[in-house]
Amino acid sequence: LILVLSGIALTEEVSAAMHTCRLLRLVRVGRIFAIVPALRLICSGLMATTIASCWAVSLLLLFAYVGALLCTDILGDYSDDLNMLYGHVLLSMLTHVKLALVEAW
Repeated sequence: LILVLSGIALTEEVSAAMHTCRLLRLVRVGRIFAIVPALRLICSGLMATTIASCWAVSLLLLFAYVGALLCTDILGDYSDDLNMLYGHVLLSMLTHVKLALVEAW
């Protein structure tokens, strides 16, 4: 980084050496996970939480999409006020997500 900012052109050998140093730094961080079991437990918990959160968001979007299809078909052309909320599928989906997250109140 300092060499690039100072205007010195990096050769391929210097660039490869810097890349190797970065990889060694990652190995050192990985060794910390092996030494501290509590840190490994925290990271595995974070990964499990992330996976569960992704499934929850996927289900929310799936239900919002199905509801949006139904409401667009049923309420889309009913009146002008409802057309602003349920005129097409993306608007209906946005309305459903807002209602699910209690944002529209």
